[in-house]
Amino acid sequence: MELFSSAVFWGIIIILIGLSLIFKEVFQFSIPVVRILFGLFFIWLGFKVIFGIKFKSAENQSLFNSSPLINYNVEQKEYNTLFGNSTFDLRDLTISGENKKVEVNVIFGNGKILLDKTTPVKYKMSTAFGTAVSPGNSVNGFGENTWKSPGFDENSPHLTIKGSAVFGRLELEQK
Repeated sequence: MELFSSAVFWGIIIILIGLSLIFKEVFQFSIPVVRILFGLFFIWLGFKVIFGIKFKSAENQSLFNSSPLINYNVEQKEYNTLFGNSTFDLRDLTISGENKKVEVNVIFGNGKILLDKTTPVKYKMSTAFGTAVSPGNSVNGFGENTWKSPGFDENSPHLTIKGSAVFGRLELEQK
């Protein structure tokens, strides 16, 4: 399990905030958790820059850079962009016999999902200070919405895309 995976990261943050509240109420001792986390983040970022460590950590992720094209990989179920720009090409994805799920997250960046027009898809978009766009539909600011491709049938094999944009933009384009 990776240290900065979503579940571990948010779990640690919630635990630290809870401990901070307990210390503040029970022992009248305040711990500035948010300031400490920001400080540690900038120290980590500084070491990455000084030692020239690349920010691109995996095929399915774009961290602090632009990835012109990230192709579909059968083994990958999640694609991420953080402080960058990416195009996720899912046109090679084939639906045969069973439903498939893919998650695409854009945080402080821009992302575009390319999909074949013939692929039956349900696109669940959610945003927080961002924008998610599908053909003829969009969500701005805070919110959630679901778009289904023409001829979509819930009972037939299909692709479900869960797309999240936080302080960024994520767009689904069918070609």
